[in-house]
Amino acid sequence: MFGDPSKGVLPEIELISANVDVFDVIVTANVKSEGKAKVEYMGFFYSLENPLPDAKSDQVLMNGQKGIFTKTLYDLQPDTVYYIRAFASNEYGYVYSKQVLKVRTSRVVAPCSYTQNTIINHTGTHTFDDFDMSTHEGFDYWEATLNDYFTGWNYYFKFNRIPPTTGEYQVVNDVTGWTERSVGVYFVSNMLQSWSIDPGTKVYVTKNGDGSLKIEFCDLKYTYNSGKASFKGHVLVKP
Repeated sequence: MFGDPSKGVLPEIELISANVDVFDVIVTANVKSEGKAKVEYMGFFYSLENPLPDAKSDQVLMNGQKGIFTKTLYDLQPDTVYYIRAFASNEYGYVYSKQVLKVRTSRVVAPCSYTQNTIINHTGTHTFDDFDMSTHEGFDYWEATLNDYFTGWNYYFKFNRIPPTTGEYQVVNDVTGWTERSVGVYFVSNMLQSWSIDPGTKVYVTKNGDGSLKIEFCDLKYTYNSGKASFKGHVLVKP
């Protein structure tokens, strides 16, 4: 008769795990009880500074449901500690998980080192002092276009992420089956000849604090004169 009238009104949520998957974090939680109304929203708060993340922190939001749910946190800074907490809400309010987990993201380490804004192909080494790097969004991809006005060559990096973030991206040619970590790479000469990079190798991307993207590629291959040539370099793109 004299029990707490608010007991059981809000959802009950538990944060189960937070696992680093190369450069992203996969988090799992469980809405154990909906409370006295259907769960409307649920998700995760995460923060660099706040060891008890709350509604003022970064967040991912999902439609509500009862039971276990999983979400991947993208666009995280490399080699950085994050605090993560789950939450759920119904028409009476929202509730945090009692559990808070701490994880450290991985670093991107390219197995090569080239001078910034340098590209190497079958014509030699090109260090660009004056060229434009533009970016544009498509309906299902993000493309960095490097225009070298001195030689008239253009270089293209097409990512299946809008925009791309820190990570290792697998080179593909057929974009119909690409994943969150795929990239298509090709370049066009001033004579409108085009070369596509062979699939299977990697492009390394690091998102800097100012939002710029460092793109490194170590020994990509393409067909030239019935043989294989190397495509290497290090560029900086500012979306």
